[in-house]
Amino acid sequence: MSGIGSDTRSARSPGRWLASTTALVAGCMFAAGAIAQEISGLVVPPAPATSTAVLVELTGEAAARVYGSTYDVTRAAGRQVATEAAVGAARAQVARNLDEQQTFLAALVSKGLAPTPLYRATKAVNGLAYVVDNAATIEQLRLLPGVKNVHIIEQESPSISTSVPFIGAPAAWSGPQPLGVTGQNVRIGIIDTGIDYQHATFGGTGLLADYQANDRTVAPDAYFPNARVVGGKDFAGDGYTGANAPVPDNDPMDCNGHGTHVASTAAGGGVNADGSPYAGPYNGSTPFASMKLGPGVAPRANVYALRVFGCAGSTTLTVAAIEWAVDPNNDSDLSDRLDVINMSLGSNFGSLASTSAIAADNAARMGVIVVASAGNAGDTYTISGSPGSGQRVIATAATSDGAAPASGLRLNAPGGIAGVYNVGQSAMTSSTSIGEPSAAGSGQTGNIVVGLDPSDGAGPLTTDGCSPLTNAAAVAGNIALIDRGTCGFGVKYANARDAGAIGVIIANSAAGVFGNMGGTFAGSGTIPAVMVTFADGNNIKANIATANATFLGVSDTIASFSSRGPRGVGGFSGVKPDLAAPGVSISAAQTGVTCTTTGCQVPNASGYLPGSQNLVLSGTSMAAPHAAGMMALLKERFPDRSVEELKAMAMGTSLHDVFQLPGNTNRVGVDKSGAGRIDPVKALQSTVAAFNADEAGAVNLAFFGEVVGTQTQTKRVRVVNYGSTAQTFSLAIDIANDAPGIAFSLPGGNSVTVPAGGTAFIDVRVDGNAAVMNHVRDASADATQTAQNTTLASALGAIPRHYLTNKNGYLNLVQASNTILRVPLYAALRPASDMAAASVIATGGAPTGSTTIPLSGADVCTGTLGAGPTCTGSFPVNDVSLVSPFELQASAPAKASIPAYANIRHVGVSYDAASGLYLFAVSTWGDWSSPTDVAFNIHVDNNEDGTYDRILFNTNAGSLSSLLGTSGATAQDNFINVVFNTATSGISVGGAGLYVNRFSAAAANTVPFGNNVIILAATPAQLGLTAGDTNFRYKVQSCFGSNPLCGRTAGTNVDEVTGPLFWNSAAQGLNFGGSTLLFDLNGATLPVTWNTANMTTNGSLGALLLHHHNTTGKRAQVVTLQGATTADLAIAQTLAPAAPAPGQSVTITLTATNNGPAAATGVTATVSLPAGLTYVSDTSAGALNTSTGIWTIGSLANGASASINIVATVSGVGAMTISSAISGAETDPVAGNNTATRTINVAAQTAIALTNVLSTASPILVGGSATFTLTLRNTGVDTLFNVSVAAARAPAAVITASTASSGSFNNGTGVWTIASVASGATVTATVTVTAPSMVGALTLTANASAENAPSTQQAASVNVISPATVSATKTVSGSFVVGSNVTYTVTLTNSAATAQFDNAGNEFTDVLPAGLTLVSASATSGTAVATVGTNTVSWNGSIAGNGTVTITIVATVLPTAAGANVSNQGSVAFDADGNGSNESTALTDDPGVAGSANPTVFRALSPAAITATKTVSGTFGVGSTATYTVTLSNSAASAQLDNPGNEFTDVLPAGLTLVSASASSGTAVATVGSNTVTWNGSVPGNGSVTITITATVNAGTEGTTISNQGSVAFDADGNGSNESTALTDDPSVAGTANPTSFVVRYVVIAVTKTVSVPVLPAAIGATAVYTITLSNTGNAASPDNAGNELTDVVPVGLTVASATATAGTATVTGNTVTWNGSVPAGGSVVVTINTVVNQAGAGQNISNQASFAYDRDVNGSNESSGLSDDPSVVGAANPTTFSVVTPVIPTLSALMLALLSLVLLGVAGMHAARSRQG
Repeated sequence: MSGIGSDTRSARSPGRWLASTTALVAGCMFAAGAIAQEISGLVVPPAPATSTAVLVELTGEAAARVYGSTYDVTRAAGRQVATEAAVGAARAQVARNLDEQQTFLAALVSKGLAPTPLYRATKAVNGLAYVVDNAATIEQLRLLPGVKNVHIIEQESPSISTSVPFIGAPAAWSGPQPLGVTGQNVRIGIIDTGIDYQHATFGGTGLLADYQANDRTVAPDAYFPNARVVGGKDFAGDGYTGANAPVPDNDPMDCNGHGTHVASTAAGGGVNADGSPYAGPYNGSTPFASMKLGPGVAPRANVYALRVFGCAGSTTLTVAAIEWAVDPNNDSDLSDRLDVINMSLGSNFGSLASTSAIAADNAARMGVIVVASAGNAGDTYTISGSPGSGQRVIATAATSDGAAPASGLRLNAPGGIAGVYNVGQSAMTSSTSIGEPSAAGSGQTGNIVVGLDPSDGAGPLTTDGCSPLTNAAAVAGNIALIDRGTCGFGVKYANARDAGAIGVIIANSAAGVFGNMGGTFAGSGTIPAVMVTFADGNNIKANIATANATFLGVSDTIASFSSRGPRGVGGFSGVKPDLAAPGVSISAAQTGVTCTTTGCQVPNASGYLPGSQNLVLSGTSMAAPHAAGMMALLKERFPDRSVEELKAMAMGTSLHDVFQLPGNTNRVGVDKSGAGRIDPVKALQSTVAAFNADEAGAVNLAFFGEVVGTQTQTKRVRVVNYGSTAQTFSLAIDIANDAPGIAFSLPGGNSVTVPAGGTAFIDVRVDGNAAVMNHVRDASADATQTAQNTTLASALGAIPRHYLTNKNGYLNLVQASNTILRVPLYAALRPASDMAAASVIATGGAPTGSTTIPLSGADVCTGTLGAGPTCTGSFPVNDVSLVSPFELQASAPAKASIPAYANIRHVGVSYDAASGLYLFAVSTWGDWSSPTDVAFNIHVDNNEDGTYDRILFNTNAGSLSSLLGTSGATAQDNFINVVFNTATSGISVGGAGLYVNRFSAAAANTVPFGNNVIILAATPAQLGLTAGDTNFRYKVQSCFGSNPLCGRTAGTNVDEVTGPLFWNSAAQGLNFGGSTLLFDLNGATLPVTWNTANMTTNGSLGALLLHHHNTTGKRAQVVTLQGATTADLAIAQTLAPAAPAPGQSVTITLTATNNGPAAATGVTATVSLPAGLTYVSDTSAGALNTSTGIWTIGSLANGASASINIVATVSGVGAMTISSAISGAETDPVAGNNTATRTINVAAQTAIALTNVLSTASPILVGGSATFTLTLRNTGVDTLFNVSVAAARAPAAVITASTASSGSFNNGTGVWTIASVASGATVTATVTVTAPSMVGALTLTANASAENAPSTQQAASVNVISPATVSATKTVSGSFVVGSNVTYTVTLTNSAATAQFDNAGNEFTDVLPAGLTLVSASATSGTAVATVGTNTVSWNGSIAGNGTVTITIVATVLPTAAGANVSNQGSVAFDADGNGSNESTALTDDPGVAGSANPTVFRALSPAAITATKTVSGTFGVGSTATYTVTLSNSAASAQLDNPGNEFTDVLPAGLTLVSASASSGTAVATVGSNTVTWNGSVPGNGSVTITITATVNAGTEGTTISNQGSVAFDADGNGSNESTALTDDPSVAGTANPTSFVVRYVVIAVTKTVSVPVLPAAIGATAVYTITLSNTGNAASPDNAGNELTDVVPVGLTVASATATAGTATVTGNTVTWNGSVPAGGSVVVTINTVVNQAGAGQNISNQASFAYDRDVNGSNESSGLSDDPSVVGAANPTTFSVVTPVIPTLSALMLALLSLVLLGVAGMHAARSRQG
């Protein structure tokens, strides 16, 4: 892990993936893919100091392991006996280890070695830690007597808010057993940066004065220890950095902050809002929401602070702290060890062999629960760290709990960029509302708007948000996008929030790493905030016009920084992490003592941060203490269960799936999240645990393999049932990540039954089929990774990443469709080839020439295999076996003292003229798991002056970023080549030689994982070769991957082929055309040109072929020229006896053979004895170095052999693997026989025969006694030791008496212990048990075991009977109103002295009648089941003798039952004869009714409250229809029923004639004769019914008021009769019970017509104006109906000029005037007609009358009419008349007519002239 609580994750795209199909032909290379820009000029900082911390491990066993194994052997004898035995054995081992260490120290002095000591350990490990200055010292230490190994100590770095309730801890604190635990008296050690024990969460004051008064180097004192932090030690001192000497003391005060944060999450007590310590209670009422800081997961635990860090830096002191934890008072009595230790620290790429993992595993072996963080190195394969890599250690991944400030981001639009994105999180908090974080994502959705601000002193960009936003109006209600840079994140956040944004996205300002956003903001955290990568930010900006996004909740998403497994380094050995817990933005305690500058979490110039403040951190460091706290709860509840059992309980119940991205996007597999996210409640409640049966300490099942053709592997799951009843599970395989060609199956079937208190096994099988094993990528693994160094990232871009194809998921144990627990499954199998070339290049003795080398064997092509041969498909998804040929330059022997994966075996070289690349091939003696394990340094002397000018090395973009000084950078899976300039310290990277193994991961699967062959490449220019310069000298070194450029510092390499080797690309000895990664297919050939003179000049040995896809040991093949000197060396092993027993001597015979053809020289072999075999002697006469394991053989003639016998003592049992290897000076053309392994399984040579006989007559009554006789005989040839017979009773029964012929029988534990039983001897014991309250078989199972024999068991049973007499009463209570619930109380009484048991079938059954609907059923004990569909209640359970059980049944009264009696009886079935079957029955009785077996009866009520409204509508004229609407409303919850009589009656008044009646429901009856309406029906509760009545308005009612009311009858008391009444109410009238009224409407029109002329009689041309007045004396306005309301035909003597009206419309048509319109009631309208008297009227009396029509009854048609009346004439309907004069016309003379004509002609001419002018 890098950085305390830091997020070191690389940038990630939203998961899009492109694949291309490429046709590939044998003999042709892959397309290398896009070639990244070559960059140079980057300078590598100087190498750090070369001192190295090492742990010298001695051969003696760690005392912790001895304690654990002794306890296990004696465990059956009970806790006290086992503890005493374990303490004694461990003390003796400590003494032996101290003696061994003294012998070692004497040898150290005698050799003149003086490394700087760090610490000594005898318990967690047996070893001494030193700081050494060079690799030579390490080798000298390794050769000292008694040394088992010398381990490099990796530098380790430190890797409660809503997260504690999120995982369910408060429910675990307060529930009934097995819940109700808080960690009381459990001891948790926090190995970290120390703990601020003065913080309020640990009971301190948090006051500045107290901090200042505390001497932090002295303890104990007034401040430490205290009631919560009860002990500890400072192993480091404030100034320790991991690179200097520690200064330990007894006061573990934290000045960094990491350890305090971690400790408060695990076991802090909490802080009240006022800053005082919270003292409880710890249960569901704990007020998290109002507290300043919530409690940790185990708030009552005792905390120990084990400080291994200074205020800043890293550490090598972890093992010393583990040593303290297993024996806090250092008295060698390990029984006082801590219960739990948490290590939120570690180093990346953890292995079983790391020092902290070894010590942690040993501590766990003796009973300490060890929890560690998985690491913060992100999504890189095998990077999960140590000490979490330990087999028994619980490695914890980090997830988000979804609380503030965590957020996800989904882009909704436009479609081209839509998707869920990986984002950096906010870790910002308010500076004014102390500790308040920014808001969490919760669905906030809006358009994205770029936030604009001035370019000013606060920030130079107009998009950096460093000043108040100038486009606040556009931002308001939307999401602000702001660029990173200049000012702090909190400033940008506050400006976006203040502008009204609903969220803010910070776009990274450069390519490369991005992480969480820290800092503070003013004000409240009301909006969410995330950060996106530089590339993603640019994509959003390019689509800003339509960009829309949603902030998502992130519950149970994997933290982007959380490290990925599996466990590797030197080959795969398991899968990590184990489980997951919240670790993102965790708010916990901040130390009050801090550094003043940099290096700690929150520096402060004063050195103090008082006030018991909070701190928000993210990391797997934050996840681990959640798990540690949970393990403390489990330890409190189950103190006698082993670490493996508690670990299995925790993992098996971690059933919460984890996803890569928010919105449940991309479920991650077990190599990211382990078993899943923890659940303390489920873990505590679990009565079953499941774990790996074959690999001690492991829960998950991991399979690894190279599949040639097909392959099958099987492993077992052990399931333990802690309960008192057998458990049956259905089994299901749940796949989280799929991969073709790999299949899990369950050969034993899909179910398992685990007996009570017993164990069952499940076989899990994995099958691999290489033919269909495509190379697919886990959806949660990104397709590319980007360097964290910005310059590299800019130049190289997103680099395709390699990935480990695997299938993983879970074995689910299911009951009733619910997964009860699960076991993680992981299978990383790959298709493998078994290809080889002809071992000799046929030259015919010619010095030069060309030929081909045939290839044959089993190949791989998961695409389409065709003639040629050829393989086509979509690469790299399809896979094809590959071969790369080189000129072999060096071969080196195996070295037992260094890891095989870093032990160089072969070196080869070639030149690819087409690409202009020098290619170097390296193979090793063993496999690495990932190329990140090892780096190879090719030192090139380009001018052959004896100085190496360049170093070509392999690494990855992440490690290179770190090498360049980028803080927080971690290794990645994008494997690249780099060239280092030794003179300038500059590097060159990129270009054609960028990729390790020559090609991009997107182009081909070159199998970089789990391999031992690799290709490095560089251009001549990168190597400093000028044009025409083709020869150089070089050497090859190997380095650990953590130091990929070790070659720049002398003495830090692991292995070396010294050379100098020489090569000239212009004079190659073997030339394959520079081709690499050719198809390795059966029947293909490799073209080769040879030149023996060049071979000699170059010092080459032959050809080196890398068969990349071959299996282990067969990938590097040496092919020699015909006639070359070769010696085929082989090593073989035999073992006698073949199956040795413990304590027996075994002889291992190693035989080295030279199969020729040449004599072999310089022959050596290595041999490695496993743990469990102790070396005694050998026959080599000193040729075997027992420290290094190297057997020096010397020379072997062709066909000769040499052998030695090694005698060892078997000191253990189980599987043990002996490995050996051979090498010589001559070229060895056959690699497959250079190594040999032999695995033996050691079994004890003893046997136990056991009998178990019932000595009592069966059956017996409950409470009676039964005696069993146990007889044990040793039928083996050896004495049995530590014999234990555990008498398990099912069900549990008390042992009241026992006897034993030998040993002792503990009645409390049921364990019979015997120190030893001689061969053939027999021992007996009798056991008397009292039958508990039960029925059926009481079984005593005797489980016999011994230290040195397989266990066996025998069972015997006695039948127990329990007769019962059960009766039942049944009462009912409730309001009995329909729709309400009634409650039946059934009391089952057993009057017998013995219990009624839960036998087969139901003990009680009650079928409710049809008038009820069943709601629920419960019982004071047993199980009540309410089957709603059948209205049936059943109860199963037991009733104690003279006891009762109460069953409560709740049902709803249905409307159909209203008014009826509801009668009901239940039935009881019981076991009168006590034989376990309910043969007797009885019915329930209502105790309120005399007699027996009476049903229980009640009457169903339906009370109603009815009101009625009545409205009327219509035109209300005579003859029209009036429509009444009556609404009956029931405000009661129950219905008004259709009871006898009418529910509504309405008698219409005489002014109306009833026509009809209808209703929305029920029956409405219209009795026309009596003008009466009745209605019968029901009105639903809170419902209504509408009745519609129509009637005709009778004649003679004009102007009268018609008033009416109906009456309602209803059932107010619900008894079935309508005793209550009400009248209808007109809702338009104020008040209640108002009648409904209307007035009968009518119209009466009268029309008058007058005329006005200037002079009477009127002259021709005079005007005559008629005035017509229409008057309405009715009470309704006259409607404007169809047709004209007025028509006036004016006589021909008049010409109508116009007509107008005061209302309505007057129309003139010729001499006819019409008017249409309405006359208001009591009003009038005036129509005016303007006319001119014409010639036709001369001398006439002009008389005229208008006609009118109107709608008297207002029914829409004008049925009434009349004529206008001249009011000046007496009478009615008189026409209007006036007279016209007769005019006198003079006669014109002829002269006058002529003159008139002339005048008219003149006028006409003038008009014409004017027209022409115009």
